[in-house]
Amino acid sequence: MINEPIKIVSLKTLQLEKHRLKLFCSNKEEVIKEKIVSIKSNYSSIIGEEFLPYDKEKNRKISNFLDVINEFLVGKLLGKTIGGKNKFLSLLVKVTQIIVIRTFDSFLHKKK
Repeated sequence: MINEPIKIVSLKTLQLEKHRLKLFCSNKEEVIKEKIVSIKSNYSSIIGEEFLPYDKEKNRKISNFLDVINEFLVGKLLGKTIGGKNKFLSLLVKVTQIIVIRTFDSFLHKKK
């Protein structure tokens, strides 16, 4: 019902269509909010899984492994927890690692 437009032939149908569009927009707004929250919560994994040069399953495994390494690097070596400003540091380290992996992978493919 929400996705089906109403033919406007009177003031009443205009008001019904206006109400339908408000509901439709409200629904879409909620979907977008949920997606934004999901991206904010999982941005590190998303970056790792989307920019690594392998298939999705291998990218996911590598991304998770990089997250463990980053927790160690940032947590143990630098004595900081991954949160707040340190999330940016962890993200920067992960992006750097991904760039190195992509460069190394491309170098290996050129040698073959």
